[in-house]
Amino acid sequence: MLARLVYPLCLLFGALLAVVAGVLHPDLTGDGAAQLTTIAQCGAWRVIHWTFLFGFPLALTGLVGLARAHVATPGENAVRAGVIVGTFAYGAWTVTVAFMGGAGWSLAHSFMIADAGMTATRAVFLFDMIHPFALTTQRVAGFALGLSTCCRAGSERAVWRLARSRWRSPSRSGKTRRPTRRPSCFRCYGRW
Repeated sequence: MLARLVYPLCLLFGALLAVVAGVLHPDLTGDGAAQLTTIAQCGAWRVIHWTFLFGFPLALTGLVGLARAHVATPGENAVRAGVIVGTFAYGAWTVTVAFMGGAGWSLAHSFMIADAGMTATRAVFLFDMIHPFALTTQRVAGFALGLSTCCRAGSERAVWRLARSRWRSPSRSGKTRRPTRRPSCFRCYGRW
């Protein structure tokens, strides 16, 4: 019984951790110096990013369990493609979050404790040079996760198409027959 709950709970808790971290994450606006100041003033900056980093593998584990539930169904290939693209998305997001949680926080700390001279200027310069890479990686990851979701939706359409064709095809007696089992989208993590 517990083994059937591992994958759904991983998906649920991974998504919840990502949502909580996203809600707590401060908005970074302005130039590099203003963003470094916001990062340095956020006491929970590193905790927020560690929450993201723990949530991503949990959510990905849940998605793999969802793919296991679709083995030998019409949507199996779409789910497999969704998991592969989702793995790329979570990997790209992990790079972004690790950069902002580690290097971003270190640069912000250096910026705040330094005098207004060279050290602070170098911290802002380095942040301004590397931060666009992190933002681009984040946008690619968001696109990939959206594409992964579309693949998952395609698998559900394939399962429903099969179920409808079975419901509509007449039996030998001339009556429309109903399937004896529900389509796989209703039994995502176990058997009915």
